[in-house]
Amino acid sequence: GAGIYQAVYLEGRSGTFVNDLFVRPDIDNKKIELWLETYNCEYANMPVKADISIYPRNFAGEAREGIKAELAPAGPRISEYRLEIPCEKFRLWNPDEPYLYNLRVKLTAGDGQEQSVDVMDTTFGMRKFQQQDKTEPKGDFYLNNKKIILRGTNEMGNLARPAMAGNYQQVIEDLLIGKAAHLNFWRLTQRPVQEEIYDLCDRLGVLIQTDLPNFGYLRKSCIEETARQAGEMERLIRSHPSCVLSTFINEPMSICHTPEVRHRRVDRETLEDFLDVCIRYTRMYNPDRVMIVADGDYDGPPRYGMFLAHAYTAMHEDHGCRLGRLHAGYLFPLKKGWKTGIGEYGAEGLDFLHTMKKYYPEDMCPASGNEDRKSVG
Repeated sequence: GAGIYQAVYLEGRSGTFVNDLFVRPDIDNKKIELWLETYNCEYANMPVKADISIYPRNFAGEAREGIKAELAPAGPRISEYRLEIPCEKFRLWNPDEPYLYNLRVKLTAGDGQEQSVDVMDTTFGMRKFQQQDKTEPKGDFYLNNKKIILRGTNEMGNLARPAMAGNYQQVIEDLLIGKAAHLNFWRLTQRPVQEEIYDLCDRLGVLIQTDLPNFGYLRKSCIEETARQAGEMERLIRSHPSCVLSTFINEPMSICHTPEVRHRRVDRETLEDFLDVCIRYTRMYNPDRVMIVADGDYDGPPRYGMFLAHAYTAMHEDHGCRLGRLHAGYLFPLKKGWKTGIGEYGAEGLDFLHTMKKYYPEDMCPASGNEDRKSVG
């Protein structure tokens, strides 16, 4: 459950190089904003200039080359430049037509004979994703200014495991099965995944939610590092048009804390403050990110944004809302003025008996179809 599980490589770079690229599309004003981050290994200001090109990545179209940018000198270590580039003609990215562009920056650093060159590419899509939070009922999602309902599934390792083994055909097959079932959305449950999976979602037109690996409760001593990782997660996913939602904790449940463990964990008010910090970190790296701060919020509704519930009414006893009450028209408490999402739900936790006997380990199988399910596994 931990350690290095992706490819590791060493790469020689110039003394001043492109550290990161991020493209913010603005489809309403027909432009993009390029965030160009440089890294200067010298303890001195370094003259730099950039030559920018934009190419269609997965369709035949016209390339734009020779976009020049005169930049202020790069200081020691990291400098960030923000450049507006008009895009009068572009193709929208959407699940049915996931058109992608490749942006290349050629960075020249230094003067005269001491010049060095570095090149980096990034992929982006011209798309806009928003959540309506101005008028009640709040909570509707909009993709490219059109209302969209996110209907999807939870990824619980079935994409990450084959990707770890380099079996990307299996990842593609799973994503296409989801599209064939009319799902437009996947939740990468409780952790980010490999970059290659996000790339495939970009190319196949699959919308994605990425979770911070944070479950149930949080210790006060971990708040600073956990919030910092929320920012790092945004830096990982922000260039992918498939990534439309972020969350920062799964199933917060401080109200369930017994006196024996309550002193180890932050209370709800402190957790809300932590979530506010995660929101600020995320917006610092991507002002356009839509966030639902908690998925399966047992303490909710949250201070910020939509309430996202988990409901296993007919799987876990008394979970969410009892089946009889649900049938009578009741629900669990909702957030006033907001629509509500369901991040996990289900009606049955075990497969059919013949399936269990064929595939399950013997000690997990019931002796018969009449055996009490609570005694199984």
